[in-house]
Amino acid sequence: MVTTEHAGMDDGHPAAANNKVSPASVAPPVEGLTLGPGLVLPVEAVTETFAILAKRGAGKTYTAAVLVEEMMGAGLPVVIVDPVGVWWGLRSSADGTAEGLPVVIFGGDHADLPLAETAGELLADLVVDERVPAVLDLSTLSKSAARRFMTDFAERLYHRNRDPLHLVLDEADAFAPQRTDPGGQRLLGAIEDLVRRGRARGIGVTLITQRRAQQRRPHPGRGSHRPADDRAPRRRRDR
Repeated sequence: MVTTEHAGMDDGHPAAANNKVSPASVAPPVEGLTLGPGLVLPVEAVTETFAILAKRGAGKTYTAAVLVEEMMGAGLPVVIVDPVGVWWGLRSSADGTAEGLPVVIFGGDHADLPLAETAGELLADLVVDERVPAVLDLSTLSKSAARRFMTDFAERLYHRNRDPLHLVLDEADAFAPQRTDPGGQRLLGAIEDLVRRGRARGIGVTLITQRRAQQRRPHPGRGSHRPADDRAPRRRRDR
């Protein structure tokens, strides 16, 4: 697992990672995913597991948004699970005056389409069959409804997907906590399948959380990386 920790970055709005991007401007596959000066991942990282661990306000969401932008710019499908309702900002540029990334927003206050707690399997099928880049905004669902949706979605995605796809789990400790009640065991098992064995099915995962102690560690660590400086990663090319 590659662990990236940043400090001093705006964590409140994924749009901060975007320059002017429109559906027509998404580029064909590129040689690497540029996250910052001296930090370039191979495109094959789409099926790897990452963890972004930092305190509140330290730039976790921004860092993940840069990764999402790079993957989508390389023609790779990404799905973001958003329990707090902030990832809709991907649809606009950093200054809010232009289009952002061509993602479909399901659920939340800025939805393109509604998201029902019973639609987990349906949306997993859509992602697998149509390769739709999407934000799954769970912020308006109750905890029990969000858990039901995510259990069905994660199980279906794991069993059906075979082509490269990256899943971002914001506030990952909500889905894989250190301690869970009996009603959460099925969801925990589904998330562990994605993180531990998803690569064999084309699935990579990025886990975003505040503290290590809050989150169950379903995957052995593969090392860590701390950038030479703590500035926000910036895009160095326009799409």
